[in-house]
Amino acid sequence: MSSNNHHPTPANLIRPHKQSMAELKLRRLTEHNARLREDLARPRVRVSEASLGLIKYCTGTRDPMT
Repeated sequence: MSSNNHHPTPANLIRPHKQSMAELKLRRLTEHNARLREDLARPRVRVSEASLGLIKYCTGTRDPMT
């Protein structure tokens, strides 16, 4: 009988850890990529359009506090 069958070598002990770390890193990158894709898909409004809308609202709406 070989002693390697009963006692894992240090290399065998490290390999599953490295694989799980790689899997964890891949999962994190995949999740981050999904969040970035969601951000990219979010509708955008140009600052100039938002500013004009705000100006129009402010000039066309009476302030009840004044």
